[in-house]
Amino acid sequence: MTPADPRFYAALLEMLGSERSFAVATVVEVRGSASGKPGAKAIFDEHGHNLHGWGGRLRRALHGRAGDRGDCRWVSR
Repeated sequence: MTPADPRFYAALLEMLGSERSFAVATVVEVRGSASGKPGAKAIFDEHGHNLHGWGGRLRRALHGRAGDRGDCRWVSR
C-alpha cells in the first residue's frame, strides 16, 4: 500500500465518522526487512486489530502502545 492509496483514506474517513477509537501508524524508517516500507500507513482499532494496511511484526510492536486521543508516539523496535 502506498501513502496515496485511496483505500487508506476511505478507511480513515469511515473511522473518523464512527464512534470507535483507532490509531493511525506510519512507517518512517526501516532497518532490515519489514512488511511496511517508509511512508506505509495502517489503521488499528482499540483492540489492536489491523483495519487497513500492513501487519505482522509491525502490528505486534504497536499493540497496546496507542495513546490518548491526539497523542503521537515514536515506537522503535
